[in-house]
Amino acid sequence: MRRFVRKLVFLGAVLCANPLAGREETPLGKLTVTETAGLERTLAYADFGWQAPPELLPPARQVVVRDESSHRLIFLQIYQQSPSLSDSAQISFRGLFPVGSVNKHEQRFYTLLAVDSGSVPVPQTRLALEGDGLTGQVENQFYRVALSQKFGGDSTGNRSGQIRELHLKLGINQLLTNAEDHLHWAPNFHRPELDYYRTIAAWDPPAQSRTETGPYLIRTEREGPAPFHPEIRLSAVYRFLDGLPYFVFSSEMAFEEDLALDLLRNDEMTMDSMFTDLSFERPDGTVVTVPLAERYDLLKKAPIENESPWLCFFNRQQGFAFGSIRLQYDIRNRAGHPSPVFAPHTQIGEWLHGITYWNRRLVHDQLMVIPRGSRYREQNAYLVFRVGPDGSAEAIRAAARRLRQPLRIELSTP
Repeated sequence: MRRFVRKLVFLGAVLCANPLAGREETPLGKLTVTETAGLERTLAYADFGWQAPPELLPPARQVVVRDESSHRLIFLQIYQQSPSLSDSAQISFRGLFPVGSVNKHEQRFYTLLAVDSGSVPVPQTRLALEGDGLTGQVENQFYRVALSQKFGGDSTGNRSGQIRELHLKLGINQLLTNAEDHLHWAPNFHRPELDYYRTIAAWDPPAQSRTETGPYLIRTEREGPAPFHPEIRLSAVYRFLDGLPYFVFSSEMAFEEDLALDLLRNDEMTMDSMFTDLSFERPDGTVVTVPLAERYDLLKKAPIENESPWLCFFNRQQGFAFGSIRLQYDIRNRAGHPSPVFAPHTQIGEWLHGITYWNRRLVHDQLMVIPRGSRYREQNAYLVFRVGPDGSAEAIRAAARRLRQPLRIELSTP
């Protein structure tokens, strides 16, 4: 039987003039958006959590945002709706909308409104999902990713929802792939009775999964016991945004029972031999750039710290780059104390005829018992960008400064 795929594409303008004259408006809240880091931003989103009675939320009503300086109405993408834990008569939700370019120290004011359904049309964007959140493809202006199978489908693919391949646009159409398996390889873990370590990509499928789509954000969420390690409760979230050259991955490994491991890793990307150089920033702000072939002595003397703000690989001749911006690194257990680690550092390695990888090592080549209640959480933004002949990684350094110092969002009742 021929297999049909569903394609969701959102097309149109993001902002529209006020169409609500004479229609009912119910104020839900006030938002203040402030740039606090002294950094110019070319495209920024406001992302916030709030709650409201169900009769004021979709599908009964539409929630929009009014810019108080221009009085324009902005389409608001609503996601993660769930019953409020603090008030049974309310629904909790998250809202996302673009604030566009933002100047240093600029402050903007918005009003959250419930209006008649369909009052503000869904905007046109270039963010699209083809298929589903476990085996489909996500695309925006800068990249296209294939989840759990190669582009065009592949009999060896599974339904893990993990990124298998990444196509960089950037005017060069470069495919990042790992011929041996998935590009996005972590979290991963190894109990000594197994012949080799396992990764999140072995889910087929995860116990629970959810995909939410909209014009600004495509979000996939997965959760369940870690493959071959049921003592670990694993959760993972991808966020793909319109108009931005990165995607965000959040994960948590929560240990529900004691477990002996000799390997525990995260933030791992594994790619075929297509990169020539490595660049990274140390926690003290020092930026290091070195050819991958010459990295050994440098990193043996001074490994990349797990607290490094960012790192990237790039191809100096062809000018493309891919890197990780570290947004959150939290190893506190349920009691708020540090979970155990051994020789933590960021590893740069290669294997199988030049496949190159980076990863963050939490337990490195040492058998140890990870006690119940331990937790390891991360959030990383994976950026695609171009570098010049000089090999400068200023693009990722600038992106890291902005992402690690987001806009301040304040909400209040109307």
